[in-house]
Amino acid sequence: KNKLLNITEALKEGLIDPERSNVVDTSTSKLFNLENALQEKLLKTPKMQFDLLEAIQYNLYDEASGQFEDPYTREKALVTFEQGIARGLIDPSTTMLRASNDSEIVTISNAISAGLIDPISGQILIKNPQNDQVEKINFAKAMELGLLVPAGKRVRFLTKHFWGDFFIYTHRTFIY
Repeated sequence: KNKLLNITEALKEGLIDPERSNVVDTSTSKLFNLENALQEKLLKTPKMQFDLLEAIQYNLYDEASGQFEDPYTREKALVTFEQGIARGLIDPSTTMLRASNDSEIVTISNAISAGLIDPISGQILIKNPQNDQVEKINFAKAMELGLLVPAGKRVRFLTKHFWGDFFIYTHRTFIY
């Protein structure tokens, strides 16, 4: 997971060179000037929104409580997913949800409206079609399982259809 540092911490760790105005991308060891570092999202300015996947990668999501740490507040308050969206901490338009391997991909806003995401508990609700039981999965686990995907990504799914005693396999490509 990535680490979110304030300017003082980044300077101490040598990730920002104040004399040359360079920033180090720790995942690639490449140097970027400040403008390019902002474009590459290596620097977050106050009130710059995180997408849901970034918030998880930067350890802002607390799996136990389902809440998000607001790094822009002095006390680093925990907020629900709903509050994080309302405060502009999390941009819901940058991540999509697929509720299972063969389901339709939906926006976060539509998933909340459809009851697939509980915005208070910070969990995804998946109904098992075999026994109608609802399973709750936290966002970190959902990301690990590939249920949360970046918007605009092309994804190909292999789907299985039943026709009498036969299975028909088809490939579907979604661009979202």
